[in-house]
Amino acid sequence: MAALFLFGVGMGVPLLVFGALGPRFLPKPGKWLVRVQHAFGFILLGVAISIFSRVLSQQLTLQLWGALAMGVAVYLGTQFLMAHSSGRFVSMGIATVAMLIGSVLLIGSAGDDNLTATHILDRFVLRESEQADYVRTIRSISALDHELAAARAENKPIMLDFSADWCVECKAMDAVLRRPDVRQRLQSFRMVRADVTAVDAASRALMERFEIVGPPTVLFFGRKGGSDPTTRIIGAVDANALLAKLSTVVTVD
Repeated sequence: MAALFLFGVGMGVPLLVFGALGPRFLPKPGKWLVRVQHAFGFILLGVAISIFSRVLSQQLTLQLWGALAMGVAVYLGTQFLMAHSSGRFVSMGIATVAMLIGSVLLIGSAGDDNLTATHILDRFVLRESEQADYVRTIRSISALDHELAAARAENKPIMLDFSADWCVECKAMDAVLRRPDVRQRLQSFRMVRADVTAVDAASRALMERFEIVGPPTVLFFGRKGGSDPTTRIIGAVDANALLAKLSTVVTVD
């Protein structure tokens, strides 16, 4: 009982002190509070774009970011025209930068030439190539059958990796597959990636064929095209777990 009483006092006394003395020290509401609300509005819009970027295309995502940047530029430009203090020049500077960024994103993501969404990201973001040259990408059952036939002709097993651009765990799995020790171990495999980013009939048919719920999922096929369900990997795993699984995959026929 004493512990509960002390706990209640410890929780209640600070609230009473803050309620009694807080108004004397807290800043008064005014135009600054309205601007804070507007700023949080833009932040929430950015959070929404970030969340939906997992299911939207890269092009549409960049267009949304560009539209948000243009909105920030228009808002700050309006504040510049209405303000009468020295801070308006800071607002105008930020508005100019936001306008330039928004214009590049909107124009670049809508273009068909070298100024495309992918090229924009490649210029402003230092990143590793999303897909290695030795990984073959498929999006249909017919393409998978072609890869299985080619693997049988080469007498190689296949590692089939189901992945999607909107899948967060797939990015972690990609990082594992890029490790030098893992790549060295996978040299004896024919690497195939089933891209199920687009939720359409082809991707659903691919997943239904192997009863896959969603990416990331990895299947192994033997040199004769057979697959053992016990070798399946569901979800992202670390390098040690993947290497341990590869050591058990010799021939699954």
